[in-house]
Amino acid sequence: MKWLIIVIGVTCLFSKDVFAQENADDAKEVFLSEKCQRCHSISAINIDVTGQKVVSDLSAVGSRHTGEWLVMYMKREVAIDGKKHIKNLKTSGANIEKLAHWLATLKRK
Repeated sequence: MKWLIIVIGVTCLFSKDVFAQENADDAKEVFLSEKCQRCHSISAINIDVTGQKVVSDLSAVGSRHTGEWLVMYMKREVAIDGKKHIKNLKTSGANIEKLAHWLATLKRK
């Protein structure tokens, strides 16, 4: 019985990591498909800015904001220094939430 509990625990930990990686991959795809890299880099995972305007590197955005706050910012419901997010995202609310919660995990400075 003890071994069964250990096996189940290890399996749950592994599947959580797999699930987290799949969500990260999906969120990264949203980031790229919405062309966020035109203004934002994420140097921690080697995403470079492709446009001429560099707004910010998002490698540590999760150290400053929660996923919930980032959802509101991307939906243009809140502002930073009086400025709302410049782009009105065309993707679904579910994709915005996926993207925001992934960005909130980025904490490297």
